[in-house]
Amino acid sequence: MRRSELLDTPHSETSVLLASRILDDYYSQRGELPARRAAARREQDAGLVEEQLGALKPRRVARAEEAGWTQLQRLHVAVDILSEELRAAEGWIATCALADLLTARLEASRSHAEAAAPHLAAAELLSVRSALEESTRQRAAAEASLGRQAAKHREEVEAAREEGRAEARAARAEVGAARAKLSAAESTVARLEWQHAAARADAQNSSERVRTVESQERLAAAPVRRGKGEVEWRAGWSDLATAVERASHRERSLREGMEQQQHELDQATRTNEGLRAEMDEARGQLAAAREAVERQAAEHERTLTHERSKRKEAEAAAEGARAEARAAREAAAAAAADARREAAEAWRRAEAAERGAAAAEREARAACEAEGAAQMAEAEAAKASASSRVDEGVRAPTPPARAPPQAAASRGAREAAEARAELAAAAAARQEAVDAAERMAAQRRGAMAHSAEAERRAMAAEEQVEELSRQLTRSAAAMADMERQFGARLREAMSEQDDLLARLAQAAEDNDALRTRLQDVLGTLLGERSQPPSLSESELMAVVRKASVVDAWPRGALPDAGI
Repeated sequence: MRRSELLDTPHSETSVLLASRILDDYYSQRGELPARRAAARREQDAGLVEEQLGALKPRRVARAEEAGWTQLQRLHVAVDILSEELRAAEGWIATCALADLLTARLEASRSHAEAAAPHLAAAELLSVRSALEESTRQRAAAEASLGRQAAKHREEVEAAREEGRAEARAARAEVGAARAKLSAAESTVARLEWQHAAARADAQNSSERVRTVESQERLAAAPVRRGKGEVEWRAGWSDLATAVERASHRERSLREGMEQQQHELDQATRTNEGLRAEMDEARGQLAAAREAVERQAAEHERTLTHERSKRKEAEAAAEGARAEARAAREAAAAAAADARREAAEAWRRAEAAERGAAAAEREARAACEAEGAAQMAEAEAAKASASSRVDEGVRAPTPPARAPPQAAASRGAREAAEARAELAAAAAARQEAVDAAERMAAQRRGAMAHSAEAERRAMAAEEQVEELSRQLTRSAAAMADMERQFGARLREAMSEQDDLLARLAQAAEDNDALRTRLQDVLGTLLGERSQPPSLSESELMAVVRKASVVDAWPRGALPDAGI
């Protein structure tokens, strides 16, 4: 491999590759890479990319190098012929010194680039990675905590809902039982009212009959007049005695019925008292259920307040994680920008060193060509003088002893091989720098991907927090709705209970009034009054007519009897 190829190959290929990759990373971050690539293709077709990057055209350089190398080979042949290897060796030594200087500069630039960019980028990447891992752990912990809180809240809401349902079912069952008892009591009261109306009608009929019997007894107690119609009067009196016996029997049966009704009324009173006690107990149970519901509502409100505070803390933690991720991304971007600036500076320094080396090589080639030309001129002059002396017959003087040309050539070849090896090492070092830059770019892309993934997880965590917030809002609304429904049902049950109590009180008052009236009727029937009511003749005739006693008497008996 030629020395010019060793010197120019990193500049013509590696430098262009590194610069293109740096530009690709820069434009990819800005989102302009496809447009820039299309413009670069158009510019490459037009031949503008190599001029903007300051690169030399490889074919022309190769042809110039080939021509220079051929000329140098001719000079070496001339020097070997004229035994002037010493000066060529000195030129080669100067060239090797220049190559060493160039290699040292390249090594210094590579070490500076490796010491500046990779370590800074590695430190920044480590800090970014640690920050992202910390934010990931915090988000995972926040997600787990929110999941546990949501599960616990769902369990509590479900338990409260089941308890409320059970209490509602129990309240409905109690209200149904109270309604059944109330309907039974109403049917009992209706039956007693019907029986009371029937007893009132029977008592009225019996009282009228009693009055009729009393009036007949008073008539019977009057002095009996002898004369016409005595036989009819005695027959009428026997019929009246029969009617009195029937009235007595009817009175006894009526008294027994009234006693039975009194017994049933007492039993209904006891039943009403039992119902009133049960309603008092149901009222106490409803009050206890209301207190339990109020306690559960207060506990649920405290739970919702605690959940809201925890949600606010989780949102604050997520915001802190987002801020840390944002700061990490900004730090990574700043570090990448610093690394790119340092790489560009190192690249500029390397280009300057390469340009200096190329200029030195051109100067060395020019000096070698000038020296070769001078030596050729001297050799021609020496040949001409020697030939002229030979023609004149004068022997040429013996030239001074010089170093054998083979040893000088071997030393120059050895030094050239060492220079080539050093240049190869420099090329390898530059290739390592390029590989390191590629690794840095890959790490930067990985860090950007990791940052994007962390941001996506943060957005997912935010969405989960929002979903939990919506679930808490829905559960709170459901609990409030359930509480409103239960309150409405409780108020309805209380109103029904108040109506039931009012109806029971009214039924008790009606029973008391019925008891009073029945006691009055019984007192009347049992003779508790001291004097029977006085009746006129028209009232007495109406009573007798109602008692169907007159129908059994013969016609014309009553006027003859003096009634």
